Parts: sequence; C-alpha cells; structure tokens
Amino acid sequence: MRSSTLFTTESFRSCVFLCALALAHASFGTGTVFGETGVTNIISGVTSNYAGTYMVGTNGAFNALIITNAGALNVAGNGILGNSAISSNNYTLVSDLGSMWSNDYLYVGYTGSFNQLTVTNAGRLMNVVGYLGYDASARNNSILISGAGSLWSNKNGVVVGNIGSSNRLAIVNGGQVISSGGGTIGQHSAASNNTVFVTGPGSLWSSSNVMNVGRFGSGNSLTIADSGRVV
Repeated sequence: MRSSTLFTTESFRSCVFLCALALAHASFGTGTVFGETGVTNIISGVTSNYAGTYMVGTNGAFNALIITNAGALNVAGNGILGNSAISSNNYTLVSDLGSMWSNDYLYVGYTGSFNQLTVTNAGRLMNVVGYLGYDASARNNSILISGAGSLWSNKNGVVVGNIGSSNRLAIVNGGQVISSGGGTIGQHSAASNNTVFVTGPGSLWSSSNVMNVGRFGSGNSLTIADSGRVV
C-alpha cells in the first residue's frame, strides 16, 4: 500500500486549520489546557514547560497545538489529545528539526474520536508509553510519523487500539517509531480493526520486546510495504 492511499501531512493540516481558524484563533502562553472549541496554541522557536497533565481538547473540538521552528513543549505529566467523548477533531503538529513534544504517558484519543497527531520534517515526540485509542469510545484516531528524521520514541510500549477501534498509525517516508517495551495492535477484546502501516524506504518501527498484532482484539492489522521495516 502506497502512502498516497493514506492520510497525508497536508490533508491533516488543511483539515484542522480550515476548521479551527473558521471558528476562532487564539494563541496562549505556556501551560495552556484546552477546553474550548477552535482554539490554536502555537509554540514556535521557544521552550515551554508544564508541570501537570496537558490536554488538547479537554471537552471541546477542533483545538490545535502547533510546535514548530525548533519549539519545545516539555510536559512533566501526561499528554492527552481528545480527552472526553465529545473531544473530537483535535489536532497536534510537531514539525521541523529541533521541535519536540515530550510527555509521561501520551493518549491520542483518550475517550474522544477523530483526533490526529502528525510528526514531520524531523520533529520529535517523546513519551514513556503511547496509547492511540485508549477507551472504548476512542475511535478513528490517527498518528502520522512522516519524513526522514521524524521520530516517535517511547521508553516503554506503544498500544494502537487499547480498547478503542479503527485507530491508525502510519509510519511513512522515512519516519521512525521506537517502542522499547514492545508494541500491541488491538490490546483488549473490544479493540478491533486497528491498523499500522510502515511504508517507504527508511520507515521503521523498532522494539526490543514483544510485538503483538491482535493480542485479544479481532480484525487488527500490520502492513509493511515499499521497503518499510519492523524490527
């Protein structure tokens, strides 16, 4: 499967920016926690530190966090994109060399659906554990790691579809994911139809522990194509 059949960085950007900017645009300082609708926070060329849990979309939709131009957001607690069941279509972009978002645990779709995270152009995402589609209502959430130098690094594991269904991780065009503690697609019995795509030269999902495709869930899949690698 070619990356052109998947979501792309540009489609991610245009979807969220058009929706969010049509509603409202606001830029806030360090440690903003979002519960509004259509709020965008931009961290560009500066380092911000936050001590608690950092949420993009606490109880709202179409919120965005943009980290660019060697900006950094260091969160001592957890990072959550799409906290509640009504927190949909929230978006995070980490782009450019030197740009980074670091958290303890990361949840893309804690209970919310259709939330999207993109790491591109040598940006970095750093966590202890990463969950994509954590709760049963967390469906159709997406993570895209795209481009040479773009990295999602986890000290422990990555779970794509903990209880949630139809969540998708794409590692394309030389992007890399490291999950030292292992990787699982479809953790619990309700976690169905979750997918991981690793496509393109240099694209890599690497782990020093067990990798499960459908640990208990059904209809989950891993696709490796076009010189992509899973190690």
